[in-house]
Amino acid sequence: MRDFQKRTKQRDDMSQVVFYLRGEEGDLDERFFAVTVNISENGLCVFTDRPVSMGDVYLVQSSLWSSVKSARAIWSNRLGDSLFEAGFSLC
Repeated sequence: MRDFQKRTKQRDDMSQVVFYLRGEEGDLDERFFAVTVNISENGLCVFTDRPVSMGDVYLVQSSLWSSVKSARAIWSNRLGDSLFEAGFSLC
C-alpha cells in the first residue's frame, strides 16, 4: 500500500509523459506513453497501457519539466486487461 504521508507537496496536473530507454548509441528509444495521475517533487504516478517492471530506470519527458528526468519504477498495479497504474521515483 502506498504511503501518502511521506508526500510533502502534490500537483494534480494531468499531463502526458513519454518514457524512454537510452539506446546502444546514446539515442533515446521511445518505450511508452502515460498520463499522470499525480506528481510530487519526488515522483509521479501514471496510467499506462504497458506493464512496468519494478527497478527499471527510464528517462521521462514531459511539458511539466524543462529537461528530461530519470525515474525508477517502484510499484505497478494491473487495473484491467490493458490498463496499468505505476509509481516512479525521480532520480
